[in-house]
Amino acid sequence: MKIALYSSKRPRCGIATYTNYLEDALRSLGADVRHYGSGVPAEVVFSEVRAWNPEIFHVQHEHAIMPPNETLSNFAQERVQRGRRNIITLHTESQASAALASRGGFQASIIHRMPELLENAHVLPMPCPVQEASTDRGNRPRYGFPADSFIITTLGFMLSWKMMVETAEQFMPWLRENPEAYLQILASEHFSPGSAEYMRKCVRGLAALSVAVGGRIRHVLHYPSDQEVLERLLLSDLGYVYCPFDTKSASAAASLFISARCPLVTSASTHYDHLMCHVIRTPKGDLPSFVKRITEVARDADLLLRLRKSSEILYAETNYLECARRHLSIYGS
Repeated sequence: MKIALYSSKRPRCGIATYTNYLEDALRSLGADVRHYGSGVPAEVVFSEVRAWNPEIFHVQHEHAIMPPNETLSNFAQERVQRGRRNIITLHTESQASAALASRGGFQASIIHRMPELLENAHVLPMPCPVQEASTDRGNRPRYGFPADSFIITTLGFMLSWKMMVETAEQFMPWLRENPEAYLQILASEHFSPGSAEYMRKCVRGLAALSVAVGGRIRHVLHYPSDQEVLERLLLSDLGYVYCPFDTKSASAAASLFISARCPLVTSASTHYDHLMCHVIRTPKGDLPSFVKRITEVARDADLLLRLRKSSEILYAETNYLECARRHLSIYGS
């Protein structure tokens, strides 16, 4: 089966990374896959797709990285007239994207959380990268952590709503009381306009907090490779991700903790609904309570073990290889 995946191919783009993982998994199952970038003029890409003539044209849709909906719909309708199938994954559900998916040009739609607007969608939880489970923390010295340290990690772009500096401030009493504890913040500058100054402010704030606890707040501000991210999550004892509001999308960053089978605490935002009952959820919008719950989980060895076992179950259901198998079933249905 020939499959054309259409999404961003921009570096540091979550949907581009998602599509790369899906491409590799589909290829490992025997599919002939090509990944086309939406940053190229649409008609140039569509001409290449016409020439290749794949059975499946699969759009990874996010408004900010796509050509106009009418352009996509017209090309999908053209392919239908030639007996070809089109699939669309909505990475953000909106009135406009749901309307696009419902038009006759797309025979199937996929979404990563329960839909509010889109009828008859295939609901596939946000997948996570394939990663061997490991209880070995031997890589800790490689990344500058003592072998017997307790590491709490968060991950995501440095955006104001993630409140990474404010969250770190809430951890300060706990860090002072627990000299073996480290806070690892994997947060680089976002590519959106105006992010550079906010990033500089956060770097200064986190550095000052780290000095106050003997350097035990480690801010990884470069953009790490996928492998480095997974290695850093594998050596972690506990993770957290925070969103103070509901969203129309699902967090791919949070799913990386599932790849590492790392216990995770999230705010009760719809952004993390795909993690279901496999993580600890706290009320959104209450940062002190959020951090308090993280430190309570950190002290509960039995709960940490149960969370690791639970993440193993979710991993088996949602890793990219399993996700690719479900995609092939949708393509052929």
